[in-house]
Amino acid sequence: MTAPPAPTPAPAPTAGFTVSSSITTGNTLSGSVVWIASPSLAASSISKVAFFIDGALEWTEHTPSVYNGDSGQLNTRTLANGPHVLMVKATASNGSTASASAAVTVSNTARHHY
Repeated sequence: MTAPPAPTPAPAPTAGFTVSSSITTGNTLSGSVVWIASPSLAASSISKVAFFIDGALEWTEHTPSVYNGDSGQLNTRTLANGPHVLMVKATASNGSTASASAAVTVSNTARHHY
């Protein structure tokens, strides 16, 4: 009887690897706002950046240096008014990850149609 294969080790962390978001905690958002992720590693070292709203994956970018979600814009009119958590998660080519979250408030006024 042969021994089962050893589990695959977790990827080694990339020293100093971080990601930041153009949207930060405490912001009140309305309409379309710019949402860009900025990993600290060179673009060639990043395999993808994922954008999450309230824990749900909204989209993933694979294009180096263009980690800006939906054409760089977040349309807050698609979200309910009130508190939300936005997160960006960058994945390096070696599999390690870094993320940044922002607790924000969406406040869109109702449009009147006459």
